[in-house]
Amino acid sequence: MQREGIFREMKQRRSYEKPSERKIREKAEAMRRARKLARKKAQREGLIDHGRKKKLLVAGAQGQRPGMLHRSASPRF
Repeated sequence: MQREGIFREMKQRRSYEKPSERKIREKAEAMRRARKLARKKAQREGLIDHGRKKKLLVAGAQGQRPGMLHRSASPRF
């Protein structure tokens, strides 16, 4: 039901939406979908980065937990 957009449609139908507002909303949704599709296509083709950032394991090489580099006190559990 989530994938089919039933919940979103139920929420929209709670109140009246003017036809002009509906056109604006649908146009914005179409532009969002087109941008998302273009972004995914560019990622598959390797033109842009996937957006995933790799974690630096500097602390792991020093025998410490990541995120504990600048703390002088012992960690609280």
